[in-house]
Amino acid sequence: MATLGTWVNEQWRIYTDNAPMRREYRSQLRSSRAPWLLTAYLSILVLTGAAFYWGLQSQGMRSAADIQGQLRTYYSVIIGMLEFLVALIAPVVATVGIVSEYQTKMIDLVFSSPMSSKYFLVGKLVSSYRYILILLAVSLPVASVSVMLGGASWGDVLSSYLLISFHGLVYMALSIPIAVMTGKPIASVFWSWLAVFGYTNVISLTSVLPMARSGFSMVPPLAGLGPYVNVGVIGARTEVFGLSMPLWVPTAFVSFFLSKFFLLGAGSAMSSAGSKETFSLRIHGLLLAFLIPALVTGAGSGGASIPFGSSNPAQLVWPFTLLFTIFVPYLSSWSLTGGSKYWPNGVWSFKWMLRGTPASGLPYLICLIVTACLGALLGQGAAMKLDAEGLLKVAGVAVAWAFIWSLGWAASAILWNTGPEAARRFHLLFMFLVGPAVLFLLGMMELATVSTGSVKPGWTGSVNWITFPYDTPEVAIAKITVLGILAVMIGVWSESRRRAIVYDYGGAR
Repeated sequence: MATLGTWVNEQWRIYTDNAPMRREYRSQLRSSRAPWLLTAYLSILVLTGAAFYWGLQSQGMRSAADIQGQLRTYYSVIIGMLEFLVALIAPVVATVGIVSEYQTKMIDLVFSSPMSSKYFLVGKLVSSYRYILILLAVSLPVASVSVMLGGASWGDVLSSYLLISFHGLVYMALSIPIAVMTGKPIASVFWSWLAVFGYTNVISLTSVLPMARSGFSMVPPLAGLGPYVNVGVIGARTEVFGLSMPLWVPTAFVSFFLSKFFLLGAGSAMSSAGSKETFSLRIHGLLLAFLIPALVTGAGSGGASIPFGSSNPAQLVWPFTLLFTIFVPYLSSWSLTGGSKYWPNGVWSFKWMLRGTPASGLPYLICLIVTACLGALLGQGAAMKLDAEGLLKVAGVAVAWAFIWSLGWAASAILWNTGPEAARRFHLLFMFLVGPAVLFLLGMMELATVSTGSVKPGWTGSVNWITFPYDTPEVAIAKITVLGILAVMIGVWSESRRRAIVYDYGGAR
């Protein structure tokens, strides 16, 4: 009991009596930027509402049902604008609180004191979250217009605001590890916005898309995490493995779990190799890799929530594991600078899989993918099948991930003396900019020449390195074989390069 009491007191101190939280909150309100930000924020909302209401008035007399529909649209516009502004402001608020500590060199003083990374990061997150709650509170008069006009009820407004607050919490938690790793204001905000954009699109792919395909008759458990259908899920209920509950319950649970996961990522980035933050981060990563596919594929009845139109495990798992592309550059990067955490101690080590170091990246990535498969299998249950086409798709997923990982290992082999950050940026830019840009240009070439009959429609699908034409197995097998050979060649070259570099510097430490 003494141990439990000590833990409870410690958590109370971290979440309520937090010195960084109080200091950050006071600086936010005392800053000259705060009134300007609030003024601009409210001005955008008021102007949007006024313009829409003026347009509604100028349309003249219409039926009561038509007017009611327009008022509902007004409410949807206001909520949509709030979602956009929170997605825009939340990363900035969160990153500024972290980056300012690096810019003023206060971060060194912070950790020279007996302060844990959890205490520091929780304080930053909670203070930023309170600021978002203030933004929502001051916007209530604008949203209340729709209540007075009959476009929504107070229950609708509060439900929407609750979901927006969850969204803002996740956006800020996602931005904090980015700020810790970059330490620069412009880079932190840019990458945070990019991460928020990617996160919202992944959520839409796994929850909003199936809801739209089912005609909004069934609400998946993760639909509340998506900002695009806030108004559409007001008062909705969902089903998790046969248990019916309000949608906000799984939304709150997953939001807090994701926030904890991202804070652990920031704590791991601030600590040395083998830290308890890294261990906890990787355990939580495995739990999320299992939980998300299980929730999406297991919701509803008969697999109705599956967004990809197939019960094949490979086709289900690949979209879920796309989120891992954000983390692969951190699992596959190594460098001779930056301390023992990044020292190239090999290509494979189960011993360090949950503690970090480059040698743990590949086995941990494989465990993530296998865990996601198990989550999808559990969620879909007996409806899952693995036929000949399924085996081919499993091979495609494995080869695609082998190729992605080999690119990261090669980026470190090329940029080994410039720090791990350079290799990560190179890897991310290739995956999200260079690779898609090449495919886009090839697609434009196809559109320009297909009408002349000089090329066969759909040939760019064979060039895209993350998808395979499974409807023509001979082409898919050939493409999988070529991509697998490339992955092996790049991986072998990168590993031989790593060994030579380590040998030149006196062997592994």
